[in-house]
Amino acid sequence: MRLINGAIIAVTAVAVVLILGVGRTTPAAPLEIVLGKPSPQTFVANRSTDPIVDAEATAAAREAAAAAVAPVVVTYQLGDTIVEAEEPISSAQFAAIIELELNQPWNQPSTSAGIGWLVVIAGLVAVVFATVWWRVTGERWSHPRHLLPLAAAFVVSAILARVLTNIGT
Repeated sequence: MRLINGAIIAVTAVAVVLILGVGRTTPAAPLEIVLGKPSPQTFVANRSTDPIVDAEATAAAREAAAAAVAPVVVTYQLGDTIVEAEEPISSAQFAAIIELELNQPWNQPSTSAGIGWLVVIAGLVAVVFATVWWRVTGERWSHPRHLLPLAAAFVVSAILARVLTNIGT
């Protein structure tokens, strides 16, 4: 009986770890962005920027007009796409990415930041389920038929937590 209970707990733990952990990574270092090179990913402004002079656009405008031209100023608002992935990064885009620190690991789109909440949500759901189950049945958890619903609750709550944290990302 103990061997079966131990196997149920082990399989449940592995299932929860796989559900919550697979595919969740965070870059360890800032992304390398190079002026004039293709962008490694799409960058979206996470707040408004101060006005940034686009030197390339200014030089192009000066050459085209062949006269004194005021600098071309670009401002990005919250949610604006600064540069699409694989597009060359202009000087203004480069300045915005650096100013907003979008190349830093803490500003990278990542799902691993919510892993702690996943564990908390999954654990709370499973504990609530176990408490209700125990109060309703009034039986001990020594038999596999009592442990299987708890194991299922952990797996289902892990799946639910993963789905809920992926909404909107």
